[in-house]
Amino acid sequence: KEGRAQEPRVMLVGHMDEIGFMVKLITKEGFLRFTPLGGWWDQVLLGHRVHVKTNKG
Repeated sequence: KEGRAQEPRVMLVGHMDEIGFMVKLITKEGFLRFTPLGGWWDQVLLGHRVHVKTNKG
């Protein structure tokens, strides 16, 4: 955002400690198709436990 040169500017920066995904489809076989949120390496995901949370918890 542009502002006046005399006024200070503040930028807040953070990073994700957890890999995130959003389920976009559940196949008829029960598999999940997902969209990644944030950066991730597919090599790191192998063998990791996954928790799927719904709007009901």
